[in-house]
Amino acid sequence: MSGYWEFRTPLGAVRIVPRDERFVVYFEDEALGSYSSSRQALDDLIIGACYQPSAGNTAGLGVPDDLDEWTFVRT
Repeated sequence: MSGYWEFRTPLGAVRIVPRDERFVVYFEDEALGSYSSSRQALDDLIIGACYQPSAGNTAGLGVPDDLDEWTFVRT
């Protein structure tokens, strides 16, 4: 099954996308970092330890800390 996780915030969509055996965090179309696991990607996103999007600090986006609460979009 291929796809990615997405969570929509009032400022825009956040995605964690599997790519080339890594997991890339996106805010809208801005890549914020590449990680070895989806958990590491989510953890860094939540605490604001990834690159920051032009919209502001990711720590304030209010994303859930469990990917089961995100929408899995099949591609």
